[in-house]
Order: sequence, then C-alpha cells, then structure tokens
Amino acid sequence: MAMNSTSINNLADSGIVSSFLDSTPFATIPGIKAIATLALFVLFYLVLELAHGALKRLFRGISEKTRNTLDDELLKVVSKPVKYFVIVASAYLAIVLVIGNIILIPFSTGQADAQWTFALYDLFSVLFILVGTHIAASVISAAITWYGREVMPHTKNALGNELFPIGSKIAGISIYAVGAIIVLGMLGIEVGPLLAGLGIAGLAVALALQDSLGNFFAGMHILIDKPVKAGDYVRIKNEDVEGTIVEIGWRSTKILQLNNSHIILPNSKLASSVLINYHLPEKATGIKIAVGVSYDSDTDKVMKVFYEAAKKVVTENEFAVKEFEPKVWFTAFKDSCLEFAVVVKVVDFANKVDLESALNMEILKAFRKNKIEIPFPARTVYLKKE
Repeated sequence: MAMNSTSINNLADSGIVSSFLDSTPFATIPGIKAIATLALFVLFYLVLELAHGALKRLFRGISEKTRNTLDDELLKVVSKPVKYFVIVASAYLAIVLVIGNIILIPFSTGQADAQWTFALYDLFSVLFILVGTHIAASVISAAITWYGREVMPHTKNALGNELFPIGSKIAGISIYAVGAIIVLGMLGIEVGPLLAGLGIAGLAVALALQDSLGNFFAGMHILIDKPVKAGDYVRIKNEDVEGTIVEIGWRSTKILQLNNSHIILPNSKLASSVLINYHLPEKATGIKIAVGVSYDSDTDKVMKVFYEAAKKVVTENEFAVKEFEPKVWFTAFKDSCLEFAVVVKVVDFANKVDLESALNMEILKAFRKNKIEIPFPARTVYLKKE
C-alpha cells in the first residue's frame, strides 16, 4: 500500500516467470500463467514443508534431551501456525514470480499527485503479519500456561496456579491487539483517533458492564488472596450455600452441592461474603456428637461406653481419621439430662454426614446394650393449694 506521486499503472509490474513465458512459444497456451502459478505453488509448498519437517525433527530431538517440558509445549503450539506460514509464503512466491505486483484496490484522493493503492505485495504483508502475530500469541500463551502449571506449584508465590490461565488469555489478546494496530497502520488508517474513540467507547462499555467488571476483579482478588481454591469444601453464610468449589472463573464460581447440583455464584458475592473453608488449615476436621442421659446414670460407665462406641467407629469407618483419638467429655447439666459429647475427626468435611450417622447408630446400640437411658424432655409442675 502506498501514498505517492507514482502512477498506479507503474506499480503493476510483471513477474520474472511471466516475462520469460511471454518470450517463448508457451505464451500461446491458454491459461499458461495460471498453470505456472499453480505449479510453482506446489513446488514451493513441498520444499518449504520438507524444510519445516526437517526443522521440526531437529528441534524435537533437542527437546527430548532436555529435562523441562517447555520446549515440547512450544514445539506443539508452533507446529500448526507454521503450516499457515508455509501456505502463505508458497502462494506469495508463486504469484509474485509469475504475476508480479498487481494493484488490487486503486483509490484516488482527488489530487493529481496523490493516489492510494492496495497492491498484492500489501496483501501478503498483511497475511504475514497476521500469521506472525498468531505464532507470537501462541508461544507467549503456551509459555505462561506452562510456567503456571510446572513452576508455580513449587513456589510459595500467592498468585497461584489458577491465575496463569487468565494471564495467558490477556497476553494473547494484547499481542493480537498489537498486530491489529500494525495492520491498520499499513492500511493507512490513523490509529490515534481510533484509539481515542475506542477509549470513549470503552468508558461507556465499562459503565454498562459495571457488574461484570466487579465480578472479574473480585475473581482476581480471590485467585490472588486464595481464601478458597478449587476442591475446597466451603459454607457461605450470607448466601446459605454449602458445597465443594469446582471452578473459579473470571465472572463466577461453580460450587457442587451434596445433592449433585451446581450453584453458580457471582464472584462479587463470594468476595464480600463471610465463608467457612473446611479445608483450611487441612482437610481433616473435627465433628462433635452430643447425647443426653438420665440423671440416674453412672457417669463413669457412660464415659466408658461412649468412648468405646466412638473408638469402634473410628477403627472401622473409612471416613474417620485413625490417628485421632476420640475425646469424650461431660459437658453440661441440662433440664432433663446430663449431657455428654464426643469429638472425632473426619477425613473430609464432605463425608461428615456419613461419619455422624455411623457414630449415632453405634452410640445408640451401645447405650441400649448397657441399659443407659436417653430421657425424653420432662418438666415437673407443682400446683400450690390456696
């Protein structure tokens, strides 16, 4: 593309092969230039593809000798875009050698000495920039994703592995934006006024998408501060939601409830809520079972039976933490009973109900066997005679 005083017709030069064909008897064959262009395209494609394959095998051999997997990831993501480059380069070489620089879009500015043109060379320049931008974005995104997956889990950085997929997408979009600006500049479009207009439009969009942006930045805060992460079992008091965190996205968080249904909670609500994370500081958590017995009961006997029942469940139940010794206490004098409590640990809060059920069953069985009474609530009423 050009803005100059040269005549448009002077830019449409013929290719070397075309000039050669015009001087030979082949010039009279119908469609000879199209046949030559296709033949050269196939030839250049085969040559470049062979070179691509040779380089790919060479770099694969080198990557197999290295310890990290970064080079393998880069080789994988670059392989497909390079095929696009081979196709564009083959077409460029074939067309330019046969046809030359054809004017695709002539446009007069109305002045005798200034004309805007978009030629075949400009088209291929744009295509090369687009392919190069795609390769650069793929490489940067793959490198960031690899770093988040392979390196970050071994560090104590608070950003965490969850933030890198988002960073990868932002980096890719930024590279594509730079490529688009370069292409617009080649097309003669003034980028400055366009960016100013986009800034005003962006402000309007930001106001319209205030809630979405709030959710996005809340999601970033959650990923950086890490009050919860995927796999944690949580209870969100403000929203009356309980379940396992499945995914923290840019807008919302998915929570799997015990009934196997998903709750989609906006990140802004999660960030502003009071929540209990049952997986911090560790997955194993304590559960407490309280039972009332009759005031006539032998407290030493109750403590012993209570402990033995809890110990049996801890030994046999798959959801109990075996290393944790059951704790039994005489906790309170109630209106109708003496209250005793036992504390055991469950391996995961999601299995709390399973272990509680097993404990309740075994405690009831042990109390009935040892004739320990669990009284109903009772109240003595005294009537005063006047």
